Amino acid sequence: MTTQEYQPPANGYRTFLILWATQSVSIIGTAVAWFALIVWLTEHSASQEELGARLAFIGLVTSIPTVFLAPIIGAFVDRHDRRRIMLVADSLSGCVSLVPIALLATNQLSFPLLVAFQFVYLLLGAFHSAAFETSYAMLVPEKQLGRANGMMQTVFSLAAVVPPALAAILLALPTGIIGALLVDVASFVLAALTLAFLRIPSPRPAEAHTAAGGPRAYLADIRTGARFVWDRRPIIWLLATFAVYNAGVTALTVLQPAIVRYQQGASASTLGLEFAGALAINEAAAGLGGIVGGVLIPTWGGLRRKRIYGVLVPILVAGALQMLYGWSAWVWVSAAVLFAWVMLEPVMNSHSQAIWQTHTPREMQGRVFAVRRVIAWGVRPLATVVVGVLTARGVDAGIVVVALGLLTVVWCGVNLFNPQLAHIDDKGYLDEYAARRQTVAET
Repeated sequence: MTTQEYQPPANGYRTFLILWATQSVSIIGTAVAWFALIVWLTEHSASQEELGARLAFIGLVTSIPTVFLAPIIGAFVDRHDRRRIMLVADSLSGCVSLVPIALLATNQLSFPLLVAFQFVYLLLGAFHSAAFETSYAMLVPEKQLGRANGMMQTVFSLAAVVPPALAAILLALPTGIIGALLVDVASFVLAALTLAFLRIPSPRPAEAHTAAGGPRAYLADIRTGARFVWDRRPIIWLLATFAVYNAGVTALTVLQPAIVRYQQGASASTLGLEFAGALAINEAAAGLGGIVGGVLIPTWGGLRRKRIYGVLVPILVAGALQMLYGWSAWVWVSAAVLFAWVMLEPVMNSHSQAIWQTHTPREMQGRVFAVRRVIAWGVRPLATVVVGVLTARGVDAGIVVVALGLLTVVWCGVNLFNPQLAHIDDKGYLDEYAARRQTVAET
């Protein structure tokens, strides 16, 4: 089954809309539960230092299933029925979500158990995400991929804005945190029941790629996915662009509290705001920007040709906005900058996703997308360490953010004239490029 000959089912887009709606409820339900658990963790940490260390440890542990196990998960998704994977993942996630509820009810929840729960929870989520992400192209016509990807970006933005308020309401009720966690369980039940009645086609495995096979077969699958990317140099340039961008995003995410407290502190005091209020304004502006950008893409549909400019131009502008944020000392200016910056993320992400979906054979998307995730997201732990070392040595947080924003601007400015990226929409060019590289490798 090749990318050119496959045609999605006649009711594929309707199926996608149903899947998108129910899975969106599940995503928001999960965010509500995690916010409630963060509140519990904050209340059960003895000091700010202990809380910070615990949050950092959770971030490190949970990066294992979401980033470092991604190639194995991607290979598994390419070997098995994707609807069934999502159905099992949702069902098991709902069962696993009952564990902290039982522990809270018996007053036995502890930090180590919370970490273990989150690891298993995200491991199941990684399988679900890989299967869900690779199901779009099986349901949605190619011309609708940009709109579908934009709809997913809208959900991720809503998941950053809606859950805190909803969780706060639920935590104030007599059921408290258990009520918030039950919302997550209910959302998984809805998602699983819906999947049980949907038909989502999966591609036939590629040649020499059957459901059978042990560890060596999975390693071969991972090498195949990596080779697919390596043989298409324009794709590597696209990955490198997102790696540079993600390094800057990581710096801002890590250093934002310090910037708000020390750089925007005087402005916040003038406005009668405490640190928490100023940070909330920054976060709310970012969330609203993501929602606006997420609505823009489904309405517009994105670029149909020269989609690389739908990636490079928004990232370049985002880099300039990052520099402005690192320099700004005013709360409302910073909030406006964040609004504009995050509004661009659905645009760049949806165009990038459409490029990957168009050029990657459907039967290989699990493996190839996993390689993409490792490279594009793998920079985040490294960037976190580098940013921490720099600030620990006395480098101003704002300067670090400005420097990485400048790097993003320069990188994208140069790559606007990169001839290989200019051909990234041409599937024939990419396939011929890969064939030449494979011929050279075999000689």
